[in-house]
Amino acid sequence: MESLVQDSDYGETRLYLLGQLTESQQGQFEQRLFSEETLHEGLIAVEDDLVDEYWTSKLNTDDRRQFEMHFAITAERQRKIQFGRAFHRYLDSRPNADPQEESPTTSVLPGFLRRSPVWFGVGALVICLSLLGVAWLVYQPTPQIERPSIAVSLRPGAIRTVGQSVQKVRKPSTNSMVRLQLELGTSDYKKYRAELLRESESLATFENLPAQHKNSHYAVDVIVDIDMEEGDYRLKLSGVSESGELVPKEEYGFRVED
Repeated sequence: MESLVQDSDYGETRLYLLGQLTESQQGQFEQRLFSEETLHEGLIAVEDDLVDEYWTSKLNTDDRRQFEMHFAITAERQRKIQFGRAFHRYLDSRPNADPQEESPTTSVLPGFLRRSPVWFGVGALVICLSLLGVAWLVYQPTPQIERPSIAVSLRPGAIRTVGQSVQKVRKPSTNSMVRLQLELGTSDYKKYRAELLRESESLATFENLPAQHKNSHYAVDVIVDIDMEEGDYRLKLSGVSESGELVPKEEYGFRVED
């Protein structure tokens, strides 16, 4: 589908859909979407590419995280994701075709359907019913994309003082994720960046994180889907200014225990 969008725009469109553009770059891109019809058509094609790459496990760890946190938040894209799952399940269920039976000149209709108008009508009905069956599967309530199995709220404070207990997080099971809710008193930025560290080693970074208002405070959600061993961890949270500059905000400490 990449041919539907210019090569020079494909990468930027992909970054936009995954929420990896800066605030100013996002605004400029959205202005172009309103004025350039071909760019909007290309965006739809790139959406389809991302859904296909998601279900065929072609996205890297960072892109997969952004796909689940940013891309898959609208109802329309959820429908695309569900259709993609049904489509790939259908492909996986098909037996391998015999290459000798395939030919570039072979019609997609069997010979008896091409010879008889009656059978052609029956075949068309069968195809329509099959498509309706796929549509029924797509629009049935289905389990959403896997979300974190553990949710923990963290308050600012990376260094323990005497007598102060450290926030504890149960060690996640294999292939599960953890949602860390970083509390903020106020929110001065539209986007935030978080860095996960263990001692002095940087383990992962999380870009373009929005702050959500929750009761009397704000919170920034960080979804961690890497293996975490027992030990002490830190999260450094920075605000992202309009110019893309990182402004340190808070640090959060927690301990992973079995």
